[in-house]
Amino acid sequence: LVVPILVSLLATAMAWPLARVLSRTGSAPGARVWWVLAACVPMVLPMSVGYAGWSTLRTPAWASGRMLENLGGRASEWAGYVIGVLSLVVWLVPICAVVLSLSLARLSREHEDLLALETARGVRGAARRLRVRLGVCRGGLASSFVLAVLLAPPSAVPITLANIPTIAIGLWAE
Repeated sequence: LVVPILVSLLATAMAWPLARVLSRTGSAPGARVWWVLAACVPMVLPMSVGYAGWSTLRTPAWASGRMLENLGGRASEWAGYVIGVLSLVVWLVPICAVVLSLSLARLSREHEDLLALETARGVRGAARRLRVRLGVCRGGLASSFVLAVLLAPPSAVPITLANIPTIAIGLWAE
């Protein structure tokens, strides 16, 4: 259960910038549809392709692979775990972004103008603006997270390829 929750948290967080772009697309007929289709292109590829591509970075032919060899121990195994989780996250980001963009679209230009007039500058002002945006979008964030939690276990090909100890791996090993 830890892996789907971690994957969902990362996918929802990484979906925020893409969701902002999708929510701000032009009002021309069909413009939003094309942006959503373009955002979902990574989902066309099987998840195992992403895992295999990123796993080449662990081979000794690459500097990162040689560094993992020099670290010794279980460094390469942990790198495989990270690659497996990130492969699944990248696959889930477009789904989370589409769901989150529907919530972000509720932030009207008036909201953005009022947030721009925020008197506090620097980190404090940015924190206030983020808190308002998160407050308006909390339903979309929750929906995005729950959807990712529900989709992560059945589509966990990279997790399986990385041999991350999950219940399914334990059952198959018996």
